[in-house]
Amino acid sequence: MFLTLTEPPGTLKNLIGFNDSNTIDDKNESTEEEFDIDSHVEDDFPCEPVDPNCIDVAIIANTSPTDLDSLSRQWKYNFSRRPTWYDAGMALHQIIRGKAVGFRAPLYSRIFIQHSLFRAGCFVQRRAWFIIVTLMTLFSFCCFGLRYVNVETDIVKLWVSEGGRLNEELKFLTTLQNRSRDTYILDESYLLRNFERDNSDPRLGLIPEDDAPMASYQVLIQTADPKSREHNVLSRIDLLKHVNLLKEITQMRIFKFGRHWRLEDICFKPGSLDISNSSIAHALKPTLERLVPCVWISPIDCFFEGAKPLGPSPPIKLKNIPFGPLLNMLLSDMSDEATWANLNPEQIIQQVAGTFDLGTINNFFLRSGIGTGYLQRTCIDPLDPDCPKTAPNFYNSCEAISHLEQSLLNQNSTLSEFLSPFTTAKDSEMNLHQPTSALDILGALFFNQRLNENKTEKGLSSRSTCDKYRTPFLRWMASEWDKAKQQFPSNFLPTSPNYGLLMKNGCNGIAKNVMNWPAEMILGGIRQIGNKVEADALQSVILVATPTDVFRRFKDSNIFSGINSTLSSKDWSPLTARDIIQDWARAFTDKIYNHDLNKNGHRVVHSLASNSISDMLAEFCDFNYAIILVGYLLMLVYALYSQCRFDGCCSLGVESAVGLALAGVLTVTLSSVAGLGISTWFDIHFNAATTQIVPFLALGIGVDNMFMLLHSYPEVVSNVNRNELGFLLKQTGVSILISSLNNIFAFCAGTILPIPALRSFCAQTAILLSVNLVGIFLIYPAFIALDLKRRKAGRRDLAFLAYYCLCMDESVGTVQHYQHQNNDNNGVTHQELINAKSDYECASPPYLPAELDKTVNSCKHPEVVYTQPKLNNVHQFERTRKRRQKKSYRMYTLQGFLHIVYIPLLKYTTFKIGVLLSAFGLFLLSLYGISHSTIGLELSDILPENSAPADFLKTRDRYFSFYPMSIVLHGEQIDFPARQHQIDLLRNEIGYSRFVVKLADGEPSERYWLQLFRDWLIGMQQRLDNAKIQFGDLNSANLTSSMIGNPDLQIAFSLACSYGENYDCDRVNFVRLIDESGTINSDGFYNYLYGWHEYEQMFYAVSQASFYPRLKKLRQGTPGNMKYRYFIPPAPKPLFSRIPFYLSGLHDTPTIMQMIHDIRSISENYTRMGLVNHPEGVPFTFWEQYLHLEYYLVVSIAIISLSVFCVITLIIFNPWAAGIVTLVVLSMTVELAGFMGLAHVKLNPISAVTLITAVGIGVEFTAHVVLAFLTSLGTRHERMEECLKHMFVPVIHGGMSTLLGIVMLAFSQFDFVFKYFFVVMTALVIIGMLNGLALLPVLLSIIGPPCEIKPVGDGAVNRLRCLSVNDKPRLKQLTTTKFYLPSNLSTFHH
Repeated sequence: MFLTLTEPPGTLKNLIGFNDSNTIDDKNESTEEEFDIDSHVEDDFPCEPVDPNCIDVAIIANTSPTDLDSLSRQWKYNFSRRPTWYDAGMALHQIIRGKAVGFRAPLYSRIFIQHSLFRAGCFVQRRAWFIIVTLMTLFSFCCFGLRYVNVETDIVKLWVSEGGRLNEELKFLTTLQNRSRDTYILDESYLLRNFERDNSDPRLGLIPEDDAPMASYQVLIQTADPKSREHNVLSRIDLLKHVNLLKEITQMRIFKFGRHWRLEDICFKPGSLDISNSSIAHALKPTLERLVPCVWISPIDCFFEGAKPLGPSPPIKLKNIPFGPLLNMLLSDMSDEATWANLNPEQIIQQVAGTFDLGTINNFFLRSGIGTGYLQRTCIDPLDPDCPKTAPNFYNSCEAISHLEQSLLNQNSTLSEFLSPFTTAKDSEMNLHQPTSALDILGALFFNQRLNENKTEKGLSSRSTCDKYRTPFLRWMASEWDKAKQQFPSNFLPTSPNYGLLMKNGCNGIAKNVMNWPAEMILGGIRQIGNKVEADALQSVILVATPTDVFRRFKDSNIFSGINSTLSSKDWSPLTARDIIQDWARAFTDKIYNHDLNKNGHRVVHSLASNSISDMLAEFCDFNYAIILVGYLLMLVYALYSQCRFDGCCSLGVESAVGLALAGVLTVTLSSVAGLGISTWFDIHFNAATTQIVPFLALGIGVDNMFMLLHSYPEVVSNVNRNELGFLLKQTGVSILISSLNNIFAFCAGTILPIPALRSFCAQTAILLSVNLVGIFLIYPAFIALDLKRRKAGRRDLAFLAYYCLCMDESVGTVQHYQHQNNDNNGVTHQELINAKSDYECASPPYLPAELDKTVNSCKHPEVVYTQPKLNNVHQFERTRKRRQKKSYRMYTLQGFLHIVYIPLLKYTTFKIGVLLSAFGLFLLSLYGISHSTIGLELSDILPENSAPADFLKTRDRYFSFYPMSIVLHGEQIDFPARQHQIDLLRNEIGYSRFVVKLADGEPSERYWLQLFRDWLIGMQQRLDNAKIQFGDLNSANLTSSMIGNPDLQIAFSLACSYGENYDCDRVNFVRLIDESGTINSDGFYNYLYGWHEYEQMFYAVSQASFYPRLKKLRQGTPGNMKYRYFIPPAPKPLFSRIPFYLSGLHDTPTIMQMIHDIRSISENYTRMGLVNHPEGVPFTFWEQYLHLEYYLVVSIAIISLSVFCVITLIIFNPWAAGIVTLVVLSMTVELAGFMGLAHVKLNPISAVTLITAVGIGVEFTAHVVLAFLTSLGTRHERMEECLKHMFVPVIHGGMSTLLGIVMLAFSQFDFVFKYFFVVMTALVIIGMLNGLALLPVLLSIIGPPCEIKPVGDGAVNRLRCLSVNDKPRLKQLTTTKFYLPSNLSTFHH
């Protein structure tokens, strides 16, 4: 059943068909006489007109009537098959005249859209150059926004959303500082009385205060050598490699601002030394500060060799420091060059404390557990000459040397000759050197004896042979170990330590009591085989000071006064310090990445600095113009190939659209660049997703609309001779509008995900698609208008490139162009004959009408003036052309596959059942895939493949699964004295978590400030208790005299006297600083806290408490023996403080999510009880998003699905059709999710964006088909065939163009771009084409919506309806009826 427009009686016999691809087939041609109807049947079945309502009247009054004189018979025939597709206004007129029935609301919407698009097309056609110049100028102006691109590389800002709970927690300290900045302004006299003058430097405010003492880090991971038989790094060779790596790092220097900077200049050091300015030891403070080592977490801390990288470097030479000779006399066995490899801190403190006033340093050394330093730790290599005698596995080589000497004597040789290859000049110098003793100094002072003047060869000969040859002997044994084992009995050989057993419980740093490194932090891949412990990797973490600390460290030094310095002390600031830290970090990662151990084809050592990820993202966030150019060239080649129509073998034909394909790709390109510029104007930050994905995705989606226009363009040109652009947009604009709006809304829905980087990506893509829509509706039609002039002139495509193929008048040498647009009496235009001739220009004579052949000179002269052919020859030509067109279908072409294979198969019920069963099976398989999908995203996935940070993170994820975290206490709402035990309970309950790293005693590995504070108070109270036992009355004069030279007792007494703003020493006999239950005295809690911070600064630094407000330096008492007796003021309540933990066992995202859930539950429970707190750390920053990811995903898909339904419903006013589209699109989304599960593509925010946008992109494959089906007439099966004939090729082209647009993503250096965009988007295109061109047509043929308009024959609507299959026999019984409409309309013919 179809509606047919007819001309006045007698005119149809003189019309011919038109030469487009959508012409009437042979069946319709055989019934041509049925179209040529006489006027005597006009009134056989009169139909009553329908009274128009007010909306009908308004629409008719405000829309222009269709100019039927400009339309061909083919257009009228197409309208009869799909009336509302071609002209909804004319279809409404038929309803008004009573010739058809239908629901008018869809027509109202369609008329408004078609009329608007028609007027826009006509405007563009009339002013093509104006549109092109104006809009391209505007777009070019938008491109200038790219000059102000802001590329975001801070991974926290890329991942943590603004306004959420996590963002508020991350900004908690900054918000707190801004809110309480003026709260703690104290009286000037109070400040002068209790605190040292605060010489605050205004330069400290140049960057935000670094409140985390361990704000940055450098991490080194060493794995086993793949060439090794045993993949175990707990061996002498691998451990010594790690020692050498750390030595190289500590000796590495960068040159900046005219001086060299080393690790010890920027590393984190715990606290500062408290030495009074009046003390004679103050002159030694710079030297002692150099001895304060850098803090790192390393497996070599288990061994003596861990001291070697600590330095200081260069060693401290005693002769160059104040009181050097005196120290040498006091410490007779101390080396002239002091390093941690030969220092015994305990001995130094004991011997020096009696001579110098070291303040509280003595107490600190005792309680911290520094002890003898590294001198009593096991040596990795017992054959190391530096291994101290105090080491547990020190190798006493004397017996072995004696045994060797005896053996050599039997061979007439000597030790000197035998070991000469292993003896160095330094050994000889050491043999000549004797340590300077106290007697030497006394001799120099009283007898003017020169030091070491008697140390001659005689003195040397008196030394034992063992000491003389020990070093070269150990070298020989190390190099000739196999010979040594044969030479000596087993009891003469050194015993290698059991490294695994020594390290299985972790290691201790230099301060054993506060620096404990659990095995999970330093060893990766730990496994125990019997009594042997093995590991696959070693990890060292070097802590780096904050820029503020580095600034303070050198603020008052004279390092900038050197001749080569390019930086003055006035220019020194935290900003320059930050530059130095960052440059050193880059040098560190470069050195390790290019290390010799990594040059054998396998990476053994990996490094990461705190700025490595941001640097890498910044490097790869730049546009890769080469890849973008290749991607766009591929799209251009495909577009050109799909639109080229060769006329013969040498040139493009008139109907070719290569130029338009080129213009289309350029339009999409300019629109994309302009869209990025507009994004910049909107202050949307760029990131790796922007630069790596958006250009290709926008190209792939944007050219789909171009192919839609190009598909309909030849049909419009053939069937319309005026206002072609208006008709082109009227016919295809609705479909383009539906798909484009849904794509835009889909990416807008993607902004619901609380990930800033993905929000930016979705927002930028939505803007690009919006700008593309403007370009495709305005700029590209303007190019089509220019091409239309070429077609009307009969010039070949890209004629300016193929000028030799143009028809030239040989005598004159000019091109003859004659345009005849007026129809003759037979309704045939000369241009139509020219177009018809172009199809057969090089054909053989049987296919060429004789009349046309006479007007042609040769194949290379197509543009001629044709003579008027005879009518019968024209009809003969048309029938011949149709037969040739049907024969032109080839199986390997899209049209051939569609007409010869696919549509015939769809007629079989068994094939439809097979399609439905296959779709159902695919859906079930997808559900299975979803059930096996995993959630997560590795940090290494968001970095470029094979980059240093990516390799490091992959290695770390494989071997190490620990992360630091802390609980932040909101001090504003906490009464610390009243809740001190509740704070302990909070820490203990979190410490019980299976994810928290614990020591052997079950305690969390990290000690926290309240615990250390309490331990210190216990020591202070013990001193008071001991004094009370000894003296009875703590206020007695005897006690006062005993305090002299006892700073700890003075401090304890001062604490007991201080409470609040009061200083009352009468209470010292009965007040207790801390009771037996561990409860700190509430009256003096904050006073004691200030005292702990003042005298235990190293412990405060190690505790990572990070108090805010920061505490000032206290003003001590009167200089002299009682300087520690003074009022200790109360500390301001810590508004911000941390309780540190280390987490382990976090191998995958589900485990991390479980940890977050557990820790959050404990934290929120205590918050409800009044102890307000929140957790912070890397797992919470980057993985907490997953807790609500599924919720956001479901909400986003629901919103975009509803949006798809609403947009389609509002445009076509057919909920039935919109529901089918939404159903199929949701099915595609489920199938895509199932594919991701089967392909091991994890669910994460990135893949969630793809799933969300899949709903909108899926409309590309469904809405066109449904709209074509909805606007067709006939049975469901006939309408399904019509929609496939009309939309199969455009949908295929759209899918292929999308694939070509994203194909370059396969070459991205980011693994997540390939995995989560290229692979998933490719699967989406394939799934979309399968559903849109297989499942959807079958569903439409079964449950498709009814026609939008139904013609009627005898006035009974229920008699003439869109026929079903069972109604076909009744079709022949219907009487042909002709209805006359107003003068501006033709009639419907049924």
